[in-house]
Amino acid sequence: MYYNKPNKVIIVGDSSNHRVLKFSLDNPSSDGTVIAGGNGPGCEVNQFYNTVGVALDSSRQLYVTDSSCGRLLKFSPNSNSTTFGVVISYLNLPQGIFIDPLTDDLYVAIYSDSSIAKFTNGSNTSVVVAGA
Repeated sequence: MYYNKPNKVIIVGDSSNHRVLKFSLDNPSSDGTVIAGGNGPGCEVNQFYNTVGVALDSSRQLYVTDSSCGRLLKFSPNSNSTTFGVVISYLNLPQGIFIDPLTDDLYVAIYSDSSIAKFTNGSNTSVVVAGA
């Protein structure tokens, strides 16, 4: 789950339904809006098997870790269920995501080797900054 305070939205990875949803806090009784996935289970760039981590950078690009497909994906701002993501990296069991709001550096927890990978400001390559 990711809370975007300036835009008053909560973004949630819905693993059971293979999608990412956005909920507006200005209209809490409304249904969530699909902003990625929702096209059945799979490892295509418009599908997920197991959405674990979600986050937005300062440009409102959506980042998603799909643990079962072993990848980190990026989606453009205002994406929806018809949007195709871009694979940033293949990782072995990626989990949670954190984006540093000052630098847009992306940190991904990797379950398989108990480490944290850092992607500097949108880079496709990472360095291990903690763990194995």
